[in-house]
Amino acid sequence: MSRLKSLSPLAVALVISLVANALLLGLVLGNSLGKPARDGDDGRRGGPRGGGEEFMLARGLESVVPEETQDEMRETFRETFRKSRDLWQAKHEARDALTKALAARPFDQAAVDAAFADMRAADDALKARFQSALSDQFESLTQDQRDALVARLEEIEARRERWRERRRQDRKPEKDKAGSPDGGRPR
Repeated sequence: MSRLKSLSPLAVALVISLVANALLLGLVLGNSLGKPARDGDDGRRGGPRGGGEEFMLARGLESVVPEETQDEMRETFRETFRKSRDLWQAKHEARDALTKALAARPFDQAAVDAAFADMRAADDALKARFQSALSDQFESLTQDQRDALVARLEEIEARRERWRERRRQDRKPEKDKAGSPDGGRPR
């Protein structure tokens, strides 16, 4: 029983992490496959956000291609999603296997480890498939579009760095903030 208690927090944390990764991938694909931009929408929907590198690349790609090309690009991503159903199914089955392994009496660490390995394999395959679709889209860009994409990605990274710096400043102890030029006020 003590072994189960000592492993339970780790197992719970890993399950939460995997669920978060699944939601993140859903966000990436959902935004890639989502509704077209509305009139007057430049594709930018706020400041730095999570979503991983693929999300950032897909959003950047969407921002540099002409509107008439965006529908074709979205259809390519939809087709990639449709072709990935087997991988989604494998991921769901691995998650179910993990749940069963966590509920097993006695605890079977090998079964938990195998379920995690299966989940990682499915995640890695999904990510590779989406990255391949992105790469194909990048190949179809003109040099000017690639330059605009690079500029957009650099702009996003600069915003992320400013956000990270604000977060670091917010986490400093009060005495460190008082000595800063702005008196420790948030920017």
